[in-house]
This record gives sequence, C-alpha cells and structure tokens, in this order.
Amino acid sequence: DYKNGIFLSEFNPLVRERRSGADLFYFDRGDKIDVAADTFANEVRLLCAEHAGPGNMRIAVDKIMLHGLRALEAQGFTVVDGEEITEKSRAIKGPEEIRAMRCASHACETAVRAMEDFARAQVPVASVTENDIWAVLHAENIRRGGEWIETRLLTSGPRTNPWFQECGPRVVQNNEIIAFDTDLVGSYGICVDISRTWWVGDRKPRPDMIYAMQHGVEHIMQNMEMLKPGVMIPELTA
Repeated sequence: DYKNGIFLSEFNPLVRERRSGADLFYFDRGDKIDVAADTFANEVRLLCAEHAGPGNMRIAVDKIMLHGLRALEAQGFTVVDGEEITEKSRAIKGPEEIRAMRCASHACETAVRAMEDFARAQVPVASVTENDIWAVLHAENIRRGGEWIETRLLTSGPRTNPWFQECGPRVVQNNEIIAFDTDLVGSYGICVDISRTWWVGDRKPRPDMIYAMQHGVEHIMQNMEMLKPGVMIPELTA
C-alpha cells in the first residue's frame, strides 16, 4: 500500500500484513528503479524462506515490471508464469463472491437501463451526441459503487459497422441504431462486460436489421440450452 496510506486497509479483517514499496514505476522511482527492485526482491526472498522454507526458490508471478523480474532472478529465484494459476484460482467462486457478482451485474444492468431511458427520451427531440449517451453509463456506474470503464465502445448509425470504433461527438439521429459494449469495472471491482444494440426512433427498423436481431436471439437461446452443470468446454465446441 502507499507508505502514508497503511490505514486504508485497517478496516479489513482479511488483511494480516501491510507493506509498502513494491511499486516499480518510473513515475515514482525515476532512475532508482533498480534499487527499489532489489529491496523488493530481497523482501520476497525473506518471506519465502519464512513461509516456504529456505530451499524453495521457485516462484510464480503473473504481472511484474522488467526490473522486478531481473531482481528476483538475481536473488536466485526461478520465475515461472503465474497468470494461468491465478486465472484458474479465480474460476472457483465462493458464496460471497457469487453474491458480489450478482450485485455487480444488477448494478450494470440498471446503469444500462438508465442510459437507454436517456437515449430514447433525448435522441428524438434534442442534439445528443454519442459522448452524451456514454457519459450516462459512467455516472450511473459510479452512483452504484462502480470504479471505471475500460473502453469507449458506443457508436451510432453508420459508425456501428465495422465495429470497434470509439464514441465521439457525432449527433445521434432519430431512427438509428445505437450499439455499445460496457467493458466496465463495477461494484466490488468486478468487470461486467455486456453488449446491446438499440433501435431508437418512431419508425420500424429495416428488414435486414430485424432478421439480424432474430438470428442473434436464436443463437443466444441455442447456447443457453447447451449450458448445463458439468458440461465441459470441449463438448460445447465440438
């Protein structure tokens, strides 16, 4: 934690030790990153000797700066990839984590509904930009304890295809589609990534749009039928 912010975790009964000094960013360390990395790696060595025995010099690391990696190796560690280990660990959810995920998902869906209400009310009668609509999702996410949004994937009308453009100052017109991907880090720091496409206007969408929507719904329903407890990934992709 920050050296002057150790108090930030005092409320948490799951935190048993508080340390500082593991940041290896040039912004903080300047040309002394190697010194900080050596200090950090030595602290890791002492901890491993205490908890895993002095002869255990194998360590898995998921993310680390280059100076940190070299410092650990200089201490005699054999560094292996820890990302697979951490990802598979995250796949196992306890009851509290499942409740937190449901809460985060509900908060995201509620924020999306607020954004939809804004778009449907304002696009037909006002000069509303893609940025204006996207800002509603940000505000509603923060309102519900969310943290931030990773991307700006909201576009309208002709900018929806090809997909992956960022939202901008384009004024959304009546009788157009709006497409987005939330990519947000919401309540409890949980990422909720859902995509939606809306038709906003007083006229019916084109027949090809209606067909694409029906095709998408059929695809989702078929996948839902395939998902059952105990089904393995190879069975789904066969």
